[in-house]
Amino acid sequence: MASRNKMTPDFIRNAYKVLLLREIDEAQVEPIMSMQIAPEQLVASILNSDEFLRGPVAKFAEWGDPKSVRLKALDKLCAQFKRYEGPGASGFYMDFLGVKTRLHYIPDAEQYDGSVFDYPSRTPQPLGFDPAEWEGVLRSVIEAKDRFVSIELGAGFGPWLVTTAAAAKQRGIGHIQLAGVEGSADHFAFLLQHFKDNGLDPASHFLFHGIIGAADGISYFPKLADPKQDWGAQAVTTSAARQIAGAPNDRFVDYRGLTFETLEKVASLSLTALLQKYPHVNLIHCDIQDSEGEVIPSAANELDKRVRRLVIGTHSRRSEAAILDALSSKGWLLEHDVPCQYVVTNGRVLPTNDGVQVWANPRFG
Repeated sequence: MASRNKMTPDFIRNAYKVLLLREIDEAQVEPIMSMQIAPEQLVASILNSDEFLRGPVAKFAEWGDPKSVRLKALDKLCAQFKRYEGPGASGFYMDFLGVKTRLHYIPDAEQYDGSVFDYPSRTPQPLGFDPAEWEGVLRSVIEAKDRFVSIELGAGFGPWLVTTAAAAKQRGIGHIQLAGVEGSADHFAFLLQHFKDNGLDPASHFLFHGIIGAADGISYFPKLADPKQDWGAQAVTTSAARQIAGAPNDRFVDYRGLTFETLEKVASLSLTALLQKYPHVNLIHCDIQDSEGEVIPSAANELDKRVRRLVIGTHSRRSEAAILDALSSKGWLLEHDVPCQYVVTNGRVLPTNDGVQVWANPRFG
């Protein structure tokens, strides 16, 4: 079939510019025109040329790789901070900001004893946080001015609280407020120690042993057999409480399909009440093991009024959808969306990798 389009000099110039990423030598335009070939024939010849296959093809593949793009963006953010170049410390590993983390918080971390890590965009870190998390966290610090407020829900030993404090100090921010909520008594003890290890006074910040929920009250948290090995335990929030009928020693099956025989009674603090302690919050990092789909929507109005950025670990399609609905309806901008991954086994949907959603509130620029 004959082409309906005719070759023109401008088509030739644009084909070279778009496909070969360069200007054509003007001396070549007239010879190509004289060949009287159809435009699609010219395009096919370029796509099969050695120049295209060895050059632009590689660039297109790189630009189209989301992970590569995210790592480059993260590298640029990390470069805005001075990298720690001092010695390591026995019993710890250290990140590029100089934050120390005890080896016994992390499974099989003994190999990192005394290590000092490069940017997370360049060197795998023991905890394996997603690049989107790092980007959301560091961008929040870079955007801050004279004060920085950071909240970590499901804080564990508080890695993001201490990281943001170190990053904010390096940026010359003098007023830093940290708030952490953690349901495991063992992990809460790790949190207090992690603050002290990095020169932070726990008493100067709001650290709460309990769970973050949709409402204030009493809830339950599984008793962990080995706190170092289990960082994914789920609090018994409002909806999950129906499974145990309010009895702290009934068997509880969490979102991973794990059964816990013993639950410890803990206080539940509503996210709305926590947010009302602060006029403005620069960052919330939330990793509450499939309670996020209930808790985040419950405080959508306060989040909209007070919070600039959210970095949320997600653990089910149900939770992801609930958050998408709650925040998008208020005009929040979804900066990153890395879906959680799962397998279906014996009729159960079991997570294999957490997802990440990073949201920015346009109310704050």
